[in-house]
Amino acid sequence: MPFLDHVLGDLKERFADHNSAVYCLSTLIPAFIHLYSFDDLLPALEMYDKFVDDNRNKLRSEFDLWKQRWINSAEAQSGPLRGGVRGVSYPGPRGNGGAS
Repeated sequence: MPFLDHVLGDLKERFADHNSAVYCLSTLIPAFIHLYSFDDLLPALEMYDKFVDDNRNKLRSEFDLWKQRWINSAEAQSGPLRGGVRGVSYPGPRGNGGAS
């Protein structure tokens, strides 16, 4: 089945870059965020640039803010991030700590 082998090979080649860029989104998972920096997220931002309205500096600041919040919240509850983040109070639209 040479034709099917060719099609499968072509599909793998086409989506290899997409998979690595999408994998970068795992940097946003609270349990893993302490392992990454904003620069690790850049391939995904470049791929989805047309869907992101904010500039990179604003996104970097937002990433750093959430990263620090998740790290502080996890350490306050159970020490350094080990088993993920549980019971995190996410900032509301006015920064009041309410979930929205």
